Amino acid sequence: MDLTFYSIDSNNDKVIYHTSYIKSENTIIFDDKSVSNTKIYLTIDDDKVKFVRKGNVLMNVLLEYNKNTFCHYENEIGLSFDFIVKTTNLSITNKRIEMEYDLFLENDKISSHKITILFH
Repeated sequence: MDLTFYSIDSNNDKVIYHTSYIKSENTIIFDDKSVSNTKIYLTIDDDKVKFVRKGNVLMNVLLEYNKNTFCHYENEIGLSFDFIVKTTNLSITNKRIEMEYDLFLENDKISSHKITILFH
């Protein structure tokens, strides 16, 4: 099974790739082609998505519409920080997941992100 990953942020930086995925219960697992040696684990639970990256980038965030959640990020060169995520849109269907969120560092909005995942 394949998917298309599309991401754009408030700086107009885009990431687009196609990859295969596996599904284990309610978790979708696929290679993060934007970062070497990293996998993405999307766990869908009703109206929430747990978005986890494991590998050269470690990130764990829960996306829940109109909620603020905590996120930790670190990468292979030692950059590590915590931030708050506010989910502004979350849509989950069998063929598509759309996630929009803002990142806040010390109460300052640092960026906005939109991710769309299409299942083929």
